[in-house]
Amino acid sequence: MKPDSQNVSEIRSLDYLIGEYPNEDLIPQFRRLQQTYPCYRAIRGDGNCFYRAVAFLCLREADLSRFGTVFKEI
Repeated sequence: MKPDSQNVSEIRSLDYLIGEYPNEDLIPQFRRLQQTYPCYRAIRGDGNCFYRAVAFLCLREADLSRFGTVFKEI
């Protein structure tokens, strides 16, 4: 991600990483990783990236669990 870009990216396919890192040695590793994790979100690396990633995950999981119970009630 560029320094002036957003803090958390949209969901991307790991194919995007293959285009970003054209090193032939990395492609098989990305393919193996893609079998388990087909998508990812890039986090801006500015020193707070760990905390930003954990906070985003917690908020996302809280939101998904709230909507999951709403859908079960319907």
